[in-house]
Amino acid sequence: MTNANNKMPDISAEHYEWIGRVIVTWAVIEKYIGDMLWEVATGHSFSEMTPDASISLAFVAGMDPRTVIGMLKAVVRARFVKDADEFDKLADDLDGLCRKRAIIAHGRWRPGKRPNTMETVSFKAIGELKISINAYTPKELKILRQNMLTSVRALGKFLKERGYSKKNVNVAAAKAASELDRIPVHKATKQNDPPNGDK
Repeated sequence: MTNANNKMPDISAEHYEWIGRVIVTWAVIEKYIGDMLWEVATGHSFSEMTPDASISLAFVAGMDPRTVIGMLKAVVRARFVKDADEFDKLADDLDGLCRKRAIIAHGRWRPGKRPNTMETVSFKAIGELKISINAYTPKELKILRQNMLTSVRALGKFLKERGYSKKNVNVAAAKAASELDRIPVHKATKQNDPPNGDK
């Protein structure tokens, strides 16, 4: 998150905290959707995992999350044709949040034009170069994180209602959120000091 001169931008402690929480929350979600794909693709639950069945889990381990979401849509459409459009909307919502997480995680931050915002520029080179500026207040990052949890819970609910997702996403996500909320908020000595005191 350095600028062109390799200097740390003036990011507030609150921004550091919520950028971190967004990234950690997505890591929990990424693992969970990989588990979802395994369950739906194999027709087994983790409670039925055997040494032989566990080998197949390797195929989804480390897979790009957007690839996992796309494969989930394809497998759900094959198994639940009538409900596939409903699932597509839920999955597309999560995919959109995945894009935002990537921008936040890999952004080069600078003070934003709106009050109390930091902004980062992302580039798209599909056909022509496009520049997108994304600005967030700490509150907006907090809302984004909550939207991530809400979105993945909706996916889990959909699959659980159809006999999948035995590993309850509501419990898993709530536990993850609880653990994240217990992370202490460190007070920076200066506005541009990271919350953990590292320079």
